[in-house]
Amino acid sequence: MGLAELVSTDRPKLGYLYVSVKDTDAAARYYVDVLGAVLLWKHEKYGAKVAAVRFRHGDPIILLN
Repeated sequence: MGLAELVSTDRPKLGYLYVSVKDTDAAARYYVDVLGAVLLWKHEKYGAKVAAVRFRHGDPIILLN
């Protein structure tokens, strides 16, 4: 298999990645402040906190919960 086959755009792309964390606020701050991600949204409802971050447009969204 050559390089062209490895980087083919015909393959499905990962849309999101779920990451279970103990502290959603702290994890979101770490992804944004230390790793350079962009906070897309953060919600708290029914006792659950969820945040979504992404590094670049087109990258998978990382869901922190």
